[in-house]
Amino acid sequence: MTYTSGKRTFLRCGARAARRAALAGWIAAALAMSGCGAQVETAAGRDCYPVTRVVDGDTFKIDAGGGRGDTVRMIGIDTPETVKPNTPVEPFGKEASAYAKKLLEGRAACLEPDVEERDKYGRLLAYVYLEDGTFVNEALLAQGYATVLTIPPNVKFADRFVRVQREAREAGRGLWGGAQEEGGGAGAPADVEEPMDAEVPADAEEPMDAEAPAEAPQADGAQPPASGARPEGGAPDAALAPDRDCGDFATQREAQAFYEAAGGPERDPHRLDGDGDGIACEGL
Repeated sequence: MTYTSGKRTFLRCGARAARRAALAGWIAAALAMSGCGAQVETAAGRDCYPVTRVVDGDTFKIDAGGGRGDTVRMIGIDTPETVKPNTPVEPFGKEASAYAKKLLEGRAACLEPDVEERDKYGRLLAYVYLEDGTFVNEALLAQGYATVLTIPPNVKFADRFVRVQREAREAGRGLWGGAQEEGGGAGAPADVEEPMDAEVPADAEEPMDAEAPAEAPQADGAQPPASGARPEGGAPDAALAPDRDCGDFATQREAQAFYEAAGGPERDPHRLDGDGDGIACEGL
């Protein structure tokens, strides 16, 4: 039904419905082009993505939209190893992974960056929140499933993390369970707050072959490797790199290239080829 006023004709019925239908179609097309809405915005302004797989306690994979996946490494913490080939699972490694899965699997992870967007392995570096506000990095520390790993320039929550770790240690939670016993307890980790030059686990967000500040303190007397040191015969640079595992690589192709540069199946100093078939990190 229509009516006329002056030279304009207005639609009394159907106009609003038509506009709504057009708007709905535009929104659907926009979501399809952006990867079916994989990314959402939270009130805090963080980008949130569906978690597709938890690799271990401090590393997981996300759906970044548009058919793309990405790997996220949590900043400021380190959890015990669980996926390193030919290496026993470290104490509380399974518990840390299980807790991370409990928090993240089937949910959206909201990412907050620090100074550096990615590490040298191409992984996203992030402080991770759930949509209900849970701070995942901090939760792992608070339950004793992780230790503080502060690597400048990503230090936004360094002091806060140290306080949370101290509280977990004093309460004897998780891997700190033996820390209150005389002598610190067998296997209890050292209370190292900023191990910038000490031996850092291979899945740390910044690899140890990165040049550390000259004034960085030595943790627990650990000594960095001598500059330019090479074994007899001159091994490839990759063979001299800090020990790495499959969780340190974003793709199998990247792991294979590193594996071959380090000597391939004849050497495999990083034990990336568990079955010796010449293919590294087949699970990636």
